[in-house]
Amino acid sequence: MEVQTIIIKIKDGDPLLVSKNRLTKDSRMFTYLIEELKYDELDLEDFSTETVSLFLTLLDDRQLGEIEDGIFRELHKIAKVFEVNWLRERCCNWLKCRMDSIAENNEIKFLFDECWYIFNKWEDKEMTNELVSSLALKDNSSFISDYMSDLEKLETGQIDLLVKLGRSNTDHFLQIILHYLSGQNDLNEKVRYLLENINLALCCERNEELYLEVFEVISNLSGISVADLKSTHQLTFETTRLTSSRREKIKSGTCVVHDVKEYRSLLNSCKTLNDIYMGKLDLHKPGERPIA
Repeated sequence: MEVQTIIIKIKDGDPLLVSKNRLTKDSRMFTYLIEELKYDELDLEDFSTETVSLFLTLLDDRQLGEIEDGIFRELHKIAKVFEVNWLRERCCNWLKCRMDSIAENNEIKFLFDECWYIFNKWEDKEMTNELVSSLALKDNSSFISDYMSDLEKLETGQIDLLVKLGRSNTDHFLQIILHYLSGQNDLNEKVRYLLENINLALCCERNEELYLEVFEVISNLSGISVADLKSTHQLTFETTRLTSSRREKIKSGTCVVHDVKEYRSLLNSCKTLNDIYMGKLDLHKPGERPIA
């Protein structure tokens, strides 16, 4: 009985002839393309020839050993695209094993990039969750500093993941923000996003001096917009409210309360920078009033 072969077009070199059975045995996608859509030629030119060759070999013998860093992404991708589930799972397990023994920043960067790619491409949180579980209790400050050295080029999702990895290392994020504010006239979009997504209440509790320095620098930016100044005032207000709820502030039989609606109303009434700077709002103690 003649074995049906499928033509596989590759990026470099002549097309390959591969048996239909090898392709369809473990792949629902190949089964669909070949048996239902009747394709007799498949284009795999989006993948490197090395990756395609390894992939076709693995479909035959399933002997997946050590994976080279440079080929992991494509191998995982081709397994995902063509729904070869056993290979995708082994690729993920290989990546998880790498997490158990990492030490250097370049190793963490490789894992971070690959986990982020998987999440960003397919909205699959499995590997990013594994990365956070493996690294969040370690000191990642050096890696985070290196990775955030070009903050403007990072996507917001990458910043979110870095914040999760940094967890309680609040001083480090404040120092990164101060570094980016140095020599600036306005509030950078990514710096604003970082400010809005770190735990400012914890930042204030851990190092109030550094926390206040950040917002002092922001308030003195010569080109800051009204919208950004309102936003930072709102952040400081919410931070004060949160930190106050964690502390007992009893002084001479009085306590401090925060009128959230009043403060927000005042904030929204500000139309110019002068409205904000000239006394309508108190940067560090917004909305506080003593009660008996």
